Amino acid sequence: MALTSELLPKESLIRPGNSCLLCATGRHFLVEILDITEDTIHTTFPVTDYLVTGMSIDLEFHEAEGYLECRTEVVQEPRAKGDGVILRRPAQSYWNAHRGSNRVPTDLTVQVRDLTHPRRYDAELINLSSGGALVQTRASLAIPARVEIALSLPGEPQHTVNGRVAHISEGQMGGVSGMRRVGIRFVDLTSDSYESIVHYITHSLTQRES
Repeated sequence: MALTSELLPKESLIRPGNSCLLCATGRHFLVEILDITEDTIHTTFPVTDYLVTGMSIDLEFHEAEGYLECRTEVVQEPRAKGDGVILRRPAQSYWNAHRGSNRVPTDLTVQVRDLTHPRRYDAELINLSSGGALVQTRASLAIPARVEIALSLPGEPQHTVNGRVAHISEGQMGGVSGMRRVGIRFVDLTSDSYESIVHYITHSLTQRES
């Protein structure tokens, strides 16, 4: 069964001359790959005072059908204008296909946490699809933070799924201040998690039509 995110053993898009988005602490920079080795990737970078050695970085190579996502880290930050940045060559990359999917409303509660913090927050699961979820929570999340969701669907085993924050609605929600609606796009979804979500969505749609 095709998944939303599929491992690509051959990083065919990671080559000199290709452009990509470099994502660091909520900011996105359009960069170009200058050189690659077995261990590193050298890209352009527009400033010299933002990245530091050891910082986690995501590279995204976008195409019409989807994008290749690579998690890496800074090996050497820019030391002078024009230096660019040297990144560790990622061990794995994932292809995230753009695709339409049914989205159903729910009255369920999940737990969500930023992968950089240990604390879990309760969140109302507003709606769910095989590609992502909309939750309402007090958790302090930022775009494009990587998150983990503990998901318990009726009639299905519990799953822990990974995702990325795609959008956030601030302000008072449902008469309650401090709540935020957070759109989360699933990444690296396992086949078991995918099948449980699809089973739940199919059952929900059938119940609505009957």
